[in-house]
Amino acid sequence: MTEEKSEEKQKPFPLEKILTASAREYADSRNQHLSEFRMVGVHHYGGDVEDFCKEVPQDAGVVVGYRISSPNLQSGNRIYYGTALIFL
Repeated sequence: MTEEKSEEKQKPFPLEKILTASAREYADSRNQHLSEFRMVGVHHYGGDVEDFCKEVPQDAGVVVGYRISSPNLQSGNRIYYGTALIFL
């Protein structure tokens, strides 16, 4: 039973598809219009980038505008955020 559940788990979003470029820059680089995508904000508090990847929608093609914020450097808590682009 536990093997079945582990197989059903969503694979984490690939790191190479997480970009700091803006949605506009990404669309322009592919000769596409932003209207060809649905945009979904993705945020994760604490943890690391691998935890952020687990928050990305499964049908996303890429995450753009990726940033990390550390409001309290002493605590080490970070906020990871970006915009998932889902191809229509």
